[in-house]
Amino acid sequence: MLVVLITITAALVAVWLTSTGDIVRARVQARALSLPTTWQEMGIVESAPNRIADWQRLQSVVGGLKSYHSSGVPYDKRTWKGPGPGSPVTPELIAHHAGLDAVRLAELIAIVDRLGEGPVVMSIAGSPDSRLARWDRSRFIDLGRIMVERIVIAPPELLAAEVRRALSAGSLLSEDGLTASAMRSVVGTLIFHACASRLEDLRRHAPGIEDDILRFADGILRSGVTDSMGELVQMFTGLGTSGGYDGNIGYGIGISRSVFGVRGPRWMWDILEKMVLRAGRARLMEAQIGATVFMREHQDLADIADECRRWDRMTSTSSPSWTSPTAASTHAAMRGRVIVAKGIMSTCLHGRLLAAEIAQRPWPVDGFDPARAPLKRIERGGALIGAYSTFLDGADDKGSIKLDRCWALYERLGMTMAGDPPPVR
Repeated sequence: MLVVLITITAALVAVWLTSTGDIVRARVQARALSLPTTWQEMGIVESAPNRIADWQRLQSVVGGLKSYHSSGVPYDKRTWKGPGPGSPVTPELIAHHAGLDAVRLAELIAIVDRLGEGPVVMSIAGSPDSRLARWDRSRFIDLGRIMVERIVIAPPELLAAEVRRALSAGSLLSEDGLTASAMRSVVGTLIFHACASRLEDLRRHAPGIEDDILRFADGILRSGVTDSMGELVQMFTGLGTSGGYDGNIGYGIGISRSVFGVRGPRWMWDILEKMVLRAGRARLMEAQIGATVFMREHQDLADIADECRRWDRMTSTSSPSWTSPTAASTHAAMRGRVIVAKGIMSTCLHGRLLAAEIAQRPWPVDGFDPARAPLKRIERGGALIGAYSTFLDGADDKGSIKLDRCWALYERLGMTMAGDPPPVR
C-alpha cells in the first residue's frame, strides 16, 4: 500500500511539475500588454555578418591580452573602481602596456574602431524561443579594463580618441537581459572613473567629449528597458522549455538552500529547486511582467528610484522560509532587479555628473533624492574633490562611503566619510 501511495504521489508531482497552464496565462497577459514572450516577438535583428565576425574575433583577441589590473597585481577587489582621481600613473602600469603584444593590441583597436557604437546581436538558429548567443562577459570586463587603462596613460593629444573608443567598446554588449545591464554598468563606471582622473586634459584637448559621455550615460539607462524585456523573454523561454530559468536572478541551488535550509546531494537540490520554482512560478511571472511594464513606461531617474524603493521594501526581510515557497523565486527576482537598477541609475548619474563637470555646467539632479536637489559637493579643506548622491534610502548622510553613493572628481576619497583624508597606500 505504501508503495502504491508513493507511486501515485510521485506521478501527481510529475504532472504538476510539467503543467504549463500558468505559463500560457502569463503569455496571454504579457502579449495583451504588448510585451514580448519570445526573441522573435521582441523584434531582435541579428547584426550584419561582418560585425558578428569582428565581435567573435574580438573575444579571441582580448583573451590574449591582460590589463595591468588583471595581471596579478594586488588590489582590493571589493573597493577598486579602476584608475581614478588622485591615483598616480605608475611606471608599472606604463611598462605593462608597453609590453603588451603590439600586433594583437593593434588588432583590438582596429576591431573596436570598425564596430563603432551599438550592441552586436548574435542569435542562435532554431526555434523562435532560442536564447540569444552571448559573448563571454568576463572578456567584456577585460576589454573595459584595457580601455580604461589606455585612457589613464594616453598623451593629451590622443585622449579624446581613447575615451571615445572606450565608450564604443562599452556599448557593444547585446541588450538581452539584466546581466547585460549589470555588466554595461560596471564597464561604464570604470570608464567614468578613469575619465575623472583626466578632467583638466579633457577640458583642454577633447572638445565636445562631454556630449559623448552624456549620450553613453543616458544610453545605459535606456538599455535597461530592452534588457528588462530580454529578461522577461529569458523567463518565458526557460520556464516554458526546461522548467528552469537561467536569467540574472541566480536562483539555482541558492534558492533551495534558502528555502529548505538543507544540505545534501546535488540531485536532491535540483529536485527541490524545481519544486520551489514551480510553486512560485505564477507569482514570479506576474512580478516580472509588472516590473517590465514599469521600466518601459518610466525613464525618469526619480520615478525609477521610487519604484526601486518599493521593490526594496518588498524584499527587505530575509529570504522566505520553507513555509512560503511560493514567494521564494519572486523574492530572489526582485532582489536581483533592485541590485541591477541601483547600478544602472548610479552609473547614469556618474556620467551626467562627469559631463557637467567637464563642461563646467550645473550638476544634474540627484534622482535618488526625494527633494530632487542637485548632487552634493564633497570637500576637503574647503576645496571640491567629488560629489555624492543620497542613494536609494534618500537620506543625506553627508558623504558617507557606506550609505551614500560617492564619486571622486579631483582627489581620492576617504574610507569612512568621502571628505576624510584618503588611506595611506
